[in-house]
Amino acid sequence: MEYGILGIVLFLVYKLMNKTTYNDKIYDSAFSLIGETEIVGAVNNPKIVEMANIYGYSDDDVAWCSSFVAYCVNESGLSVVGTTAAARSWLHWGLPTTTPKKGDICVMWRESPSSVYGHVGIVDSVGTGYVTLISGNDNNAVRLRSFDSSKVLGYRTPDVLNATL
Repeated sequence: MEYGILGIVLFLVYKLMNKTTYNDKIYDSAFSLIGETEIVGAVNNPKIVEMANIYGYSDDDVAWCSSFVAYCVNESGLSVVGTTAAARSWLHWGLPTTTPKKGDICVMWRESPSSVYGHVGIVDSVGTGYVTLISGNDNNAVRLRSFDSSKVLGYRTPDVLNATL
């Protein structure tokens, strides 16, 4: 993809003016939400409802891991256009990466690699055989937890050159 000189200059100016990267902003937003938990019964956690509203849901009794990631990405100033409430939709956001870093997006399979079910979260760290994520709807809460890396379908990183500055 060709960005041209102006695009590269604008990106470099942005980086010089803003020492915080999109990855930092996504991660910081996710980290600030650790501990948000669904409320059992008819009452809903307003923060989770705010996240779920991104995809049109009005309570916290839905699969909201994708909504959590969308909320964090929105907070960073990036768009979530093209994503849905389905975790696997994040395989089409941003750019693929084989060297994930803190603040990138990790998409995993649930049930089987070929099923439609998945889980998505924000990368904290990656090690041999595991990935540590901050994710929503992990046992009905936002948690920092390690997962077996054999379940990873892909990692995505913000496409900062195509981002609106």
